[in-house]
Amino acid sequence: MARKPNTELGQDGEAFCVLTNDIWAYQWSAKLNEKSTVFPSELTAFHEAVKYVSYRPNHNTFKMHVDNRSRIMASSNSKSTNQTARKIFKIFP
Repeated sequence: MARKPNTELGQDGEAFCVLTNDIWAYQWSAKLNEKSTVFPSELTAFHEAVKYVSYRPNHNTFKMHVDNRSRIMASSNSKSTNQTARKIFKIFP
């Protein structure tokens, strides 16, 4: 069951969840820093998801659904100016 995002000021966050056989098996979330913008926040959640997958057995087989292709593109560039994107690249070069 997905939660409705809280749209009150200061209540936005980043998150990912893991479904195993259509069952919610794991979730991660964090509250955004007041100065955070959308792209770095989404990239942080993407990084946490990639780390989660990399520590799982058989991590070579997984599906990740994202709503913004730019974070995938940034993390596939070894010369990205974004530190989080470079960390993701090092996990899955």
